[in-house]
Amino acid sequence: MKTKILITIITIFVLIISYLIFKTKIKSQNKLINLAVVGPMMGECHKNGEAMLKGINLFIESLNSNAMYNSKNIKLHTYDDIDKRTAVRIASQISDNNKILMVLGHYYSDNSIAAGGIYKKSGIPVITASATSNMVTFENNWYFRIVPDDQFMRNLLFSYIKKFKSNDKIKIVYYAHSSISNEIEFYKKKYGASITKQLIFSDSESSIEHELKNIAGILRSAKEPGILIFLTKELESVKMFTTLRYPGTNYEVIGTDTFSTPAFLYQFNKNKLEKKNPGYFSNGIVALSAYWGEIADYDEAIKFQSLYFQKYNKRPCWVEAAYYDAMKVALKAIISAEVKGNDIREDRKNIRNALSRINNKEIAVRGITGDIYFDKNNGSNRPLLVGYWQNQKFIPYFNQFVKKNENIEKIYNNNTNKKIDECDVKIEDVYYSVLKVIYIGLDVIDIIDIDTDNGIFNVEFYLWFRYEGDFDENNISFINSKNTITLDKPFYTETKNNITTKTYKLKGIFKYNFNKNNFPYDKHKLSINIRHSKTPRSKLILIPDKNGLQYCDDEIFFENYNIFSINKKWDVFDISYLNDILKVPVSINEYEDYSQLKVFIQIKRNNRLSILLKHYFPQIFLLIFLYFIKFIPFHRIKFNFIIILTIFLLAFKFHWLQYNYVKQYEYFQYSFYLIYFLTITSLLYFITVFFISSNSNFNKCIKFYNIYYISVILSGAGYITNLYFSF
Repeated sequence: MKTKILITIITIFVLIISYLIFKTKIKSQNKLINLAVVGPMMGECHKNGEAMLKGINLFIESLNSNAMYNSKNIKLHTYDDIDKRTAVRIASQISDNNKILMVLGHYYSDNSIAAGGIYKKSGIPVITASATSNMVTFENNWYFRIVPDDQFMRNLLFSYIKKFKSNDKIKIVYYAHSSISNEIEFYKKKYGASITKQLIFSDSESSIEHELKNIAGILRSAKEPGILIFLTKELESVKMFTTLRYPGTNYEVIGTDTFSTPAFLYQFNKNKLEKKNPGYFSNGIVALSAYWGEIADYDEAIKFQSLYFQKYNKRPCWVEAAYYDAMKVALKAIISAEVKGNDIREDRKNIRNALSRINNKEIAVRGITGDIYFDKNNGSNRPLLVGYWQNQKFIPYFNQFVKKNENIEKIYNNNTNKKIDECDVKIEDVYYSVLKVIYIGLDVIDIIDIDTDNGIFNVEFYLWFRYEGDFDENNISFINSKNTITLDKPFYTETKNNITTKTYKLKGIFKYNFNKNNFPYDKHKLSINIRHSKTPRSKLILIPDKNGLQYCDDEIFFENYNIFSINKKWDVFDISYLNDILKVPVSINEYEDYSQLKVFIQIKRNNRLSILLKHYFPQIFLLIFLYFIKFIPFHRIKFNFIIILTIFLLAFKFHWLQYNYVKQYEYFQYSFYLIYFLTITSLLYFITVFFISSNSNFNKCIKFYNIYYISVILSGAGYITNLYFSF
């Protein structure tokens, strides 16, 4: 009877567990989100496809494991759309899939337009973060774009040229099917652009090589090069650059966001000259970008850059950032749509409606590329950043457009007599102000003195500024300096193509909170904090000039330019930078942001071994002496006791005499604690041996003492050796 009851209980228990597991599995299947990612996963532009996936996956990985949706229940279906025909076929496959809720992609505009009709007909919502043609979302309420469109980018480029470049002798290269052919007169009239030549070619594979050679020949024969605007893809553009720039020409090349993608750099690196000499062809090319970690001013964007660098050991470009945002917008829409998983068509429609409701700034998605919300055309035009290539690194240009405060826009729009600030620019009925970018670099000449007790260090250094146009560097202040540092006469000045480099030779005393625990293996990250005292971050930002003074051509300057003439006590082994924001109070409970650049000088002590021997000699002597007392006969217990006690008292005396010095250094104190420990354990050992001296275990005790003592000493020596070589 008892057996039957037991079997019944076990059976019921198994059934309950099985039901719960089955229910959990069904629940997780209902929560499983299937998304399609379509882009150039193979071929010449596969780097862009890789960047798409990196950005999307980085967002998914950042989701909390306890969230409704996370990396466990989001499944990506990846497709490679090598051309328009393939894009149409993929769109049809996705339409037939009754699991995929929505699509992220396609990457290029041509493929997006070709596939867009199928998505519209099948009712599948799509978000692209790279297809910029206005036709992608035109009359297609299922297609959404979270980056500015082509027309906005062209307006931005011509505004930038008018504001900061020479506005004459402009040549434009574009595809025959591009809509810009109908807009040339508009740009001439609105921006006063002197467009002297339009170079048009088809993107047909059969004729493209011939057309590119013809265009390159026309450009190379021009007497006055001027500005060359490219509105083309990566592959064709790079082919033309390598042909055009081989003998060397003076064209200033400007392109859209196509010129700041991973595929753009990948195509350049296929050229032997560019690969051998980074920047041989690409240096100076100006392009647009939707993201820059150095200019980002909110936590998630800064965190994204840090996470990306930790995972891939390089900086992200705008493609990763934009598709990170695309995934974020997609997930927000899915959550808002309350997807049930019962009817795929209904779920897709609800997601589309949820995306359409993100239509103003108040409910915008805070992305790392900016606030994302859709206009009446399902687009999202926001200011792009302007950058240029230098030694295969894409860095911010010296002037940027940033959107003005909406209250100021209303003043301008409601008052036609209101004079627009000379720094303001209007692009498509939106006002933008100019953000000035100042590059700052620092090299140490000498660490004159370090006072660890008072927390100050005295340093001599070169400080240089690189900027376009005018800049008042006399208002630069050093936040953590103890004395007043003034920038008088520059040590060196050079101006080339309106880009000025000024170098100053300075000395200063700076405050720093020293951590002395690791003495004498301590290393310190000294900090020099720099900001502009009058201009807030909305108008001026400080960027680290990591390329150094390679832009200077003056050989005499470099002959007198000595770096790292460090004193004998300290060695500088690295200089790093951190962009930061300093909040300065302007009134009660009101602050203004200022750009702050923190320069970190990492130093370590020289002659660490000699310092170790000098300061640890008494401890080393006592430890050696303590070991050799094992040779004294064990029956002389009183004599052993006196010697051990003497060693203990001597250690205590040395410790007491040096206490004011030792207490600052944690590891220095540990050496005395080690002696106290060994003397007490040695005393206990000898007492034990004395009482068992007639026992056969006597020899074993001696062996144990040797092993024990030497093990402790070697452990300490090994730890010290590890510290020595790790610093």
